[in-house]
Formats: sequence, C-alpha cells, structure tokens
Amino acid sequence: MQLSETKDIKGNGRQLGQLKRKYQRTEILGFFANLSDGKKIFGGVVENVSTGGFEVTNLPKSFSLDIYSYSAVLSGRGKHYKMLAKPCWRKKKGDRSITIGFKILDSSWQWLAFTMKQLPERHNN
Repeated sequence: MQLSETKDIKGNGRQLGQLKRKYQRTEILGFFANLSDGKKIFGGVVENVSTGGFEVTNLPKSFSLDIYSYSAVLSGRGKHYKMLAKPCWRKKKGDRSITIGFKILDSSWQWLAFTMKQLPERHNN
C-alpha cells in the first residue's frame, strides 16, 4: 500500500484524511505510541486522538508504510491502551521523521470509554 502526502483542500485548510472521519480528533498532551509490525517496534509522540483514530509524530523515516496494520500501544496519564491500527496518511517532518495518521481497526472498551469520557464535546457527529 502506497500512502500519498497529505494536501490541503482548496479554501478550508482541512486535509484529505479529515473528510471521512466519523469523530473529530482532539489534541492531547503527554501520550506516546509504540507501534509494531511484528518485527520492529517504533516509538512516536501522539498529537491527537479520537475514538476511531490518532496521529503520531516523530516516527523515523524507516517506518514502513507497506504494512496493512500495526499493533499499537498508546500510553499516557498512567494508562496503556492496546489496539490494532492502519496508516491512512503521512506527512514529512524535516529530513529525519514523518507524521502518520492512523485509523483504529480494533481497540479495547477502555479506549472507547477514555475517549468518550475525556473528549465528549468532539463526539457529536
């Protein structure tokens, strides 16, 4: 699977991946992601989350975009949330890192409860 760079849509500043979102993402501080393709583990900083997806920055350029799904553990606020996620879009961040938006394919009920409780104002679609 080849992912393309994100592009702004004329006039509204939203990116292509944002058009199909069921839940708007909310910025979050102090969360980190560990992503595994079954062979390697990559770490990054979680920038925003929703019930159905998340964005991770500071991933190395060696992160493979050819894998359909990744085991992910998002950690923050003393909790760890395990899930299965697939990359949907990417952006280059300088010469050494990339940012990737993920769609959650499967997650625990704890993740659903966390996002619905912590981010309720964003889930009114």
